[in-house]
Amino acid sequence: MLRFLTLGTILLAMASAVLLYVTATETRRLAKLEKSQKKEKAKLIRDISVLKAERAYLSRPERMTEYARQLGMRPIEGEQIRLPFAERDAEKR
Repeated sequence: MLRFLTLGTILLAMASAVLLYVTATETRRLAKLEKSQKKEKAKLIRDISVLKAERAYLSRPERMTEYARQLGMRPIEGEQIRLPFAERDAEKR
């Protein structure tokens, strides 16, 4: 009886050791994955801020005005604006 109890205890200790090893390995793998995801998140946040700064620079009105003039564009004049229902309303009067 004592022999079976000793054998059972040894098997239980070995199973515990294997379980501990598997758990430790999985924990290390998940920690490495978390670290790489945090790095990726930080990189994406930096990229977003750079893109926002570039967008702000590229959409500056002074800059757009300069390029519009180079293309031969000019500001809209009053007679160029046509209201969609202006003719219909004029006919009703």
